[in-house]
Amino acid sequence: MRGEPLRRRSDPSVSELLARRAREMAARDAGIASNLGHYACGIAYRLYDWDPPASVPVLRELTADCMDYVKRYSPDTSLRVQVAVLTAARAELNDEQALPQYCLWVRDAAPKYRGYESVIMLRPLWMHREDPVVQATVRSMFSDLESPWGLRARQSAGKDDGDLVPTPLLQFQSFREFVLRELGDTRRAGRAFWQDGRLQLWDDPGGQRSSPAADLDGNAPKPGEERSYRVCDLFAGALSALEGFRPVQLYWPEARRDEACAAARALMLEYGTTWEWQQKAPRRAYGFPFPPYAPRGFTWYPSDEPPGG
Repeated sequence: MRGEPLRRRSDPSVSELLARRAREMAARDAGIASNLGHYACGIAYRLYDWDPPASVPVLRELTADCMDYVKRYSPDTSLRVQVAVLTAARAELNDEQALPQYCLWVRDAAPKYRGYESVIMLRPLWMHREDPVVQATVRSMFSDLESPWGLRARQSAGKDDGDLVPTPLLQFQSFREFVLRELGDTRRAGRAFWQDGRLQLWDDPGGQRSSPAADLDGNAPKPGEERSYRVCDLFAGALSALEGFRPVQLYWPEARRDEACAAARALMLEYGTTWEWQQKAPRRAYGFPFPPYAPRGFTWYPSDEPPGG
């Protein structure tokens, strides 16, 4: 590591200087997220790399600061991600307070708006999926279809930005049970209709979901025709991002969407317990213990060939 000769320095040591600077940046204009997220946490991560044991008190303090900021100022701030990163680093350093503190916070930290950060902030859950506190937390987050996290999963299902469904949360039985319940929910979730010569998808409530590609297949409604899509269709569409699941279009006739929902449900029931997160990057990626995530980094099946593929 660069700077190795400086390890002999003392009074103050490099570790003490880094810790002091991180605390100074966190205390400067506490209402400005960049001071915490970019500067204070950035320095703390350098301390984590330089002297892991010495970083624990600072990481712990910054975790509390970021949690407080999210609660006081905005549930959608990027500091949600910093809470997850800080937690992952502390857990790797065997800080016994890290996961219980994080789990208590994340249960009530459902963001108001979707976004990829909504997925990233949950990474400590699947990184420590065998922990009993983590398992209980996921169960409480998704036990109620109308819970804040349950609603967030429904609103983001099938959307590229922050979809919670095709994530390693599926390794948790409680989350799979939640998804299975939603695959059976036939309540209306939105409508497909033509406007200005283009097929539109609109959630109700929630507004525009997306505009399908111009090359619609033969199952699209005709101009002037309107079709409703359901909650179960959203979840089947979200699962189609994963290998082995059938593609689903929300504008398809209901009978064809019924087939896709039934196939997704059958696949989950048969292979759900074999779900495994295939980590394809170094554990210490990007300088801290936070492996990257992509849906196709996971597999549902024990063999080399996807079921039904």
